[in-house]
Amino acid sequence: MIQTAFANEKQIAAHSLNTPQTMQVSEEIVKRSNEVTNSIVRSIGIYNQLGVTALDHARENVKIYGRTVDALADFNNNIWKTWTSYYSSSQHQLQQFNRA
Repeated sequence: MIQTAFANEKQIAAHSLNTPQTMQVSEEIVKRSNEVTNSIVRSIGIYNQLGVTALDHARENVKIYGRTVDALADFNNNIWKTWTSYYSSSQHQLQQFNRA
């Protein structure tokens, strides 16, 4: 597209205005424009990849958080069961002691 635009400008300048056109300047502009365009495309690709990687890591962190919450709930449940078992056996022993 850029090359076509510059080619059109060259034709207009050469045919309509009858002014000499330096090819080197136009070709250098096209070359630099292509370099800038390619750099922009590569930058967008890199930023897209960074975004995908960030989302993948966020998803993994959510999974780890979920497993941590499950482990903590199991731990609390085990503590509660142990405490309940200990408390009920203590009460049972205390009742037997009071009867004797």
